[in-house]
Amino acid sequence: ATQDLDGVVTIDNAAIEKLAAGAEAETIEKAELPLRGLPLRFENLEAEVNFFALLHCLDFGSGWSAQLEQKTGRPFDEILLFGLIGLHLEGSKLDAEALAQISPFNLGVLLQVPISQEVEVAPAIRQDRDADEKPLLMMFHRTLQDISRKLRERGFASLGQLVLAESSHGFGASGE
Repeated sequence: ATQDLDGVVTIDNAAIEKLAAGAEAETIEKAELPLRGLPLRFENLEAEVNFFALLHCLDFGSGWSAQLEQKTGRPFDEILLFGLIGLHLEGSKLDAEALAQISPFNLGVLLQVPISQEVEVAPAIRQDRDADEKPLLMMFHRTLQDISRKLRERGFASLGQLVLAESSHGFGASGE
């Protein structure tokens, strides 16, 4: 039997039943769903949207994944997530002003990825040198600085405020 919804959509119940019968329960049970709801309390919707928008803004540099996972023992996306959770738990609002204040060193500490490393240059002589991951940390830092600057130029306190303001306008409803 089929159902016709206003001539736009036709639902074939027999096809749905056939699809459901062929689905393996074990495969469905093992399917991993992306992490969405975190056990965090946000002050308001803007703070929550801000958190996830920043997480997505920093979701680049996957070419570093294997190296970072080997060094930290955690997947790349976890490194970013835990770093932002750390900032959130410290009470940082993660707004434009707070982003402007984050130093490359502090970012490395938050992400647990060192910006420098100590190497032995001669017996009993050690020197600090840039860590292999410093370029990635500097790209993250530059991204946060650029976001902060652009938000302040446009009069937004946070990325969350920008996203909510744009979503209330229907993202491109004006034809831009």
